[in-house]
Amino acid sequence: MDSIHGLAAVMRRYVESGELVDDDPYRLARAFQGLLLSFGVLGGLWGLPADPDPERDARTIVSFFLCGVKRGAP
Repeated sequence: MDSIHGLAAVMRRYVESGELVDDDPYRLARAFQGLLLSFGVLGGLWGLPADPDPERDARTIVSFFLCGVKRGAP
């Protein structure tokens, strides 16, 4: 559970600066962790092939997340 608190603390910084549209850092942290879980664990359980480039997965996850919560994102 410590990871959710640490991630929420990071999100809180961006919420307070006005960079993120949601005002609940814990909701944002849970959403981000959900993307990580989906790519990292659930895909394997569902039999989806792993991407040989984990950095590409990381960039995709961050991009998806920021497109949804960053103020002014398309």
